[in-house]
Amino acid sequence: MGRIRVSYIEYVTDEHIEALVACHVRAFEFFGGAPCEVLYDYMKTVVIERDDYGERKHRFHPVLWDVTKHYSFTMRLCRP
Repeated sequence: MGRIRVSYIEYVTDEHIEALVACHVRAFEFFGGAPCEVLYDYMKTVVIERDDYGERKHRFHPVLWDVTKHYSFTMRLCRP
């Protein structure tokens, strides 16, 4: 079966890491599990520093990185 894209939208009053993680948890509960891959834009809560480890090797927020490990999904960034 091929890939499918789905969206989960939730309105929040801030973009702090705690709000982002809580949104992830609620989205995964809504869908009944975590996807293999999550696509992000370049928001500061996700990417702390672009190209920190070399070209297209960014430094991600450590809390979000822990979430990816816990739920076993891969982070992918959209084109800027």
